[in-house]
Amino acid sequence: MEMSDKTLFSVLTVVVIIAGVGIGLVISHPDMTNYAPPVAGENNGVYQLTLVITTNNYYNSTVGDQPAYYVLSNGTLLSSGNILLPANSLVEVTIINYDNGTATVPGQYANVTGTVNDEVTIVNNTLINSTFQNNGISIRGAWTTTGVTDSDIAHTFTVAGLNLNVPVLPQSVEQFSFHTGGQNVYTWQCEASCGSGPTGWAGAMSTVGWMTGTITVQ
Repeated sequence: MEMSDKTLFSVLTVVVIIAGVGIGLVISHPDMTNYAPPVAGENNGVYQLTLVITTNNYYNSTVGDQPAYYVLSNGTLLSSGNILLPANSLVEVTIINYDNGTATVPGQYANVTGTVNDEVTIVNNTLINSTFQNNGISIRGAWTTTGVTDSDIAHTFTVAGLNLNVPVLPQSVEQFSFHTGGQNVYTWQCEASCGSGPTGWAGAMSTVGWMTGTITVQ
């Protein structure tokens, strides 16, 4: 899956918009008891899902801040505790990651699986750099890959039931597509130990709507 100039421009526009409103707006995580899961937007039969990873989410007084996945829907960050997707459909996913650090992850999660062509297109904070040309700005951006170095991973988006795994690099925008199949309920999980506790698997890692949740295909 190659990212066209138009698609890359759209992704960068989303980044600029979100950066403009500021991550500081996300101070605490939504109350899961009041959460209504969003449905991905539809565009010519292809469903769009945008996920945003932020870091300054207050967990509790003992743990402090933790990273969390959100669903970006109509300009609003919503909980990722239960993501609704249509059955037997192609879903185009964009992950916008503001986390600038890495975490420990088993080597197999460095490989992309379950996406179209087992590929992900990545724009990170170094490749996004641009140069001046007489006819405007030259963006030196996206690269498409089937895997990354495990020591470079900040998070993953992993759905074992769909054999879906995408490694997420620090401060990156990543784009991929996958097919949902029939109606079912799956668990999604970040497989990079980015939470709290001695192993990094407490806190956000084990809490629904932070670094884990469900995907309901209906």
